[in-house]
Amino acid sequence: FFRATVIVVAGVSLWVCKNSFLFPRKTVMRKPAESNVARHRATLMLRCCKRGGGLQPAKETTRAFDCRRQEQRCKCTGQMQLQEQGKESWADLSEDILAALVNRELPHDTSSRGLEETVPPLFRARLVDWLAQVHDLEELSDPTFFLAVHMLDRCLSQQVISREELPLLGLGCLLVAWKYEEVTLPDSTALSRHLRGAFTAAELLQAEAAVLTMVSFRCTVPLQSCFLEHHLRLAERAAGHTLHGEASRLRARETAVYLCKLSLLKISFLAAHRPSWISAAAVAVAWQLTVSPDESHGLWAVLLPATSASSTTQLQRCGQTLAQLASRVRGSRVDHLCTIYGRAEHARVARIFPVQRMPRV
Repeated sequence: FFRATVIVVAGVSLWVCKNSFLFPRKTVMRKPAESNVARHRATLMLRCCKRGGGLQPAKETTRAFDCRRQEQRCKCTGQMQLQEQGKESWADLSEDILAALVNRELPHDTSSRGLEETVPPLFRARLVDWLAQVHDLEELSDPTFFLAVHMLDRCLSQQVISREELPLLGLGCLLVAWKYEEVTLPDSTALSRHLRGAFTAAELLQAEAAVLTMVSFRCTVPLQSCFLEHHLRLAERAAGHTLHGEASRLRARETAVYLCKLSLLKISFLAAHRPSWISAAAVAVAWQLTVSPDESHGLWAVLLPATSASSTTQLQRCGQTLAQLASRVRGSRVDHLCTIYGRAEHARVARIFPVQRMPRV
């Protein structure tokens, strides 16, 4: 009985001590219910009012508080509205960018001792075609190829290069364009394997430095790839509708890119036509061959203001020459581009040529 009494007394004492001030209970802050949010906010505003010395500051604080909550609730809606406004702003900005590109456009530099003495047109075309093959194997973007060929011609216009060193120079130009346009870093050792042991990776890096010196580190140049997206957008807008599905869009774009790349094979064609002319003519021919022949007849006049050409006749002659060049390249010594764009990933646009009937201009 004594032991039981002691246990009971000890238990009661512990319970009393636990609920006394010696062992305070842990308080947990609970989130007020949704129905009490307004009451808590009014209490806070009243305290601010008492500290500020009037009722007007409390009203202003309440309005600011409500505005902040409203801004947070409408954040997603506001972003959507900004995106819609951004589309209109992008249209205006696109026109400004296109006008700046046209003003900065320069004729292709072919007044060169090197191009005339050391590089015959066929040999240069084979070199560009080989660069297209390397470009495809490395899975690079289209602007990289256009910039590499442009740098190649600029280097050949300043210095005479032996035929044995031309592949090294071409690969050095591709390396510079790779570092300028791509988001991945190239491996010079792996890239030098395309030279099949003729030159080492160290010599390739020396060629890269020589290329940058000859072009004076000037790599930002308006080329065909800079105008293509603008001209394709103008063509869709002129037709009054977008292309019928992603397949038609891909086919029209790949055809235009294919024609622009084929223009790099012929140095005399580059000397007679500027990049904006080639891009606009390629888009018009691609639209006629892949989308709608009837709608492409008035497309030349629509694309003319987006180029530096003086008349639609210049663009029409450029487009006709492009179609002829695409019809003759199949089965020639420079048909790597034809093979590349005959694959399914490029919508097999090379199989369009040779066309039975040339595009009407």
